[in-house]
Amino acid sequence: MLLFGHLGVTLCAAMAMQGASLQYYSIRSKNKGSSASPSDIKYVPIPTRKRFSLNTVTAELARNIDIRFLLVGSLLPDIIDKPLGLLHFGSGRSIGHTLLFLLIFTFIGLFLYFTHKWKRMLVLAGGIFTHLILDSMWRNPNMLIWPLRGAHFATGTTSDWLSSWGNLLIHDPAYYICESIGFIIICYFTYWLFKQKKVVAFIKNGYL
Repeated sequence: MLLFGHLGVTLCAAMAMQGASLQYYSIRSKNKGSSASPSDIKYVPIPTRKRFSLNTVTAELARNIDIRFLLVGSLLPDIIDKPLGLLHFGSGRSIGHTLLFLLIFTFIGLFLYFTHKWKRMLVLAGGIFTHLILDSMWRNPNMLIWPLRGAHFATGTTSDWLSSWGNLLIHDPAYYICESIGFIIICYFTYWLFKQKKVVAFIKNGYL
């Protein structure tokens, strides 16, 4: 997966989870009826007629997580590994594409959440997780469970990456379809930020 595939598909997955969460808590609140406690109702802070609109799901997601960390996490393995590849350490996929890398950020995120209720690092780890999924890292178990099967990473060249990316974008539907979907999602989110006049707030705070 390339740039827009990682960014857009990760954001799309987060929006889908947010929409599913809204649906779950709305059904739960409806089933409880008048016996619903305030702790149940607080999960349904928006009118029923707007609950499942794309605009509402986006707003709720931006209220609940720092999307900046999600997007950075979705690219972080490449941000780390591509420069290392230029230095002839790995083939553009190395440390950042390992399960160990994900677990480190996950454990740090859990620690910060349970000690300070700070969940941005967990959101970052979520972005890293989707990156590994979208890159199908289970197909390379030696790298995924590094260093359990050896500390060496295969090497490659920059020209190999560029030619490979070009071929994938032209000939592999899994890549050009995901890149197209990702591009549309990122365009939508950018449009939503401008429409809501929240671009500056998003850049400065993340939460909206």
